[in-house]
Amino acid sequence: MRQWLKSLLLLPLALMLALGYREWAFVLLLSRSGGFPLGLEALEKARELNPASPKPLVWEGRLYLSRGLYDYAEKAFSLAVEMGGGVEALMGLGDALFARGKREEAMAAWHKALEIRPYDPALHRRIGLALFKEGRFHAAAFHLQEANDPCLLALVLLPINPPEAARLAENCHGFEGLKSILSIPDKPLRLRELGKFYTAMGEYGAAKAVLEESLALCPESAEGWAFLGHALSRLGLDPSQAFAKSLELDYTFPAGHYFMGLHFLAQGNLEGARQELLYALSLEPSNPHFQAALAEVEIRRGNYAEAEVRLKKAVELAPEEPSFRLYLGELQIGILMRTDQEALENIRKAIEASPSDPKGWELAGIAYYYAGQTALAEPYLKKALELSSDSPRALYYLGLVYYLEGQMDKARQLFRLVQEVAPASVWAHRAYWAERR
Repeated sequence: MRQWLKSLLLLPLALMLALGYREWAFVLLLSRSGGFPLGLEALEKARELNPASPKPLVWEGRLYLSRGLYDYAEKAFSLAVEMGGGVEALMGLGDALFARGKREEAMAAWHKALEIRPYDPALHRRIGLALFKEGRFHAAAFHLQEANDPCLLALVLLPINPPEAARLAENCHGFEGLKSILSIPDKPLRLRELGKFYTAMGEYGAAKAVLEESLALCPESAEGWAFLGHALSRLGLDPSQAFAKSLELDYTFPAGHYFMGLHFLAQGNLEGARQELLYALSLEPSNPHFQAALAEVEIRRGNYAEAEVRLKKAVELAPEEPSFRLYLGELQIGILMRTDQEALENIRKAIEASPSDPKGWELAGIAYYYAGQTALAEPYLKKALELSSDSPRALYYLGLVYYLEGQMDKARQLFRLVQEVAPASVWAHRAYWAERR
């Protein structure tokens, strides 16, 4: 009976995809549990109904993109391009390539699409953002102007045309802090502050470009070299010369040691990271970020008690900052599986400080699950999924809650969903075996 119903649903989906009613079909096949495998089957059927059409392959690529399966998406879009899929196939191929770190190939695909549709704002926006991430501000500005995106254009114009950037930023939400940077008359200092701003955004390519320009004008800045080293490290480039120059100029600059410690941590050099972070902390004992970074080192070393002490100190130093409470909750609940009053109180305070962050709700639900209080765990996990519907860990633990409550169909449905949304994750592996209990 179930197979007959499935076939009944697959046929109209396949027909819609084959005939080009793509938006409706895509919404249908993703709007229900089991949508991912059902979608793939519908697309396969659509290709059988219309083998000459590239449309099913384009939507197969989008389906893979929506699940983070970028290698499969690349293959689907590449086939669609070969079959004459046009702009949509080229745009999707560029998205998949860019997500896989193949930036030059992605740009080539987007530019081919632009030759077909030269005024497409979505294409110009993609290209502009990619150029911005590489620190190619003039080229990025041209494309973002064509995309008619004044706020992103303001972000790109900051280092090359501050007055125009200030004018555009007037109507942009979240750009208030830029006014103080733009008002700095000294160009090297303005560029350095802008590099720090881009670093805080995670735009390390843009940060590298403006920090290099700042240091070319004023090479005696320990801060500039330290932030450049951090940007290089995050980009996977060698930061050793930048860090060495920063410490040569000012060995007592705390951020220089902090960033070097983060670099060692990323490289797996835990002892080197610990030494640099301890020295940074000796120079600035009240910095909660240094404590949190040392906690990460201790977690990686398996010293959970010491990590907990460090995170509690970070919370003490910045009690209003939810990220430190969430990190402490991850250690206490996610790793140590604690359900005592202290752990629950910490995570409740994290939720109060940041109610829109799903992680706090998720951790609270997990804690109540470990405590055997499934009636309390369920609403917290549901709230976490309301805020982030594809969290594999929240889905997995809600499935366990249903399993303990005897709601086997709901539990198995969630275990299957975990395997769909994050097939390569540890949660998918656990859900696979949980489904077969």
